Amino acid sequence: MLRQVAGGFQLTGLILGIPSLLAALFFGGYALFLKFTAPPDTPAAHAGPSLVNYLVDAARLAGKAFGFLGAVAQAVFTFFACIALLVLLFAVLCFFTGRGLHANAPWARITAMLISGVTLFIAAIGILSTRRVPGLLLFGPFATAAGYTLWTLLRR
Repeated sequence: MLRQVAGGFQLTGLILGIPSLLAALFFGGYALFLKFTAPPDTPAAHAGPSLVNYLVDAARLAGKAFGFLGAVAQAVFTFFACIALLVLLFAVLCFFTGRGLHANAPWARITAMLISGVTLFIAAIGILSTRRVPGLLLFGPFATAAGYTLWTLLRR
């Protein structure tokens, strides 16, 4: 039974890790691309009122508006890159916890109990807050898997 739990942790690490690694690389790379390709801010130097100066000012104003939209996009991509990095770190933790469970390491058993306990707590809150069949269908498998994992780890 412990081999199944260890394999489940490793499989969870792989299932979460590969897409989150790709997402972190994509979003982080694009956020860096947006940061380094932003145009420099040029000071306004006018020799006097003329049509050319008005056109330059209008173009500068449009550039600032698009620069603001670029800054918003950069912030969104940075946020998604941070979330993907956190999921990647959790996936690495799950994968190495599964490896440690295969080797009967005490730290892995404690880590697996903590992860399963938090998962069971969140799933129980999700089930109790919905009180309907869709909530049970959505959170039930997580609660079942976390309960089985805790039962298996506490049995030995």
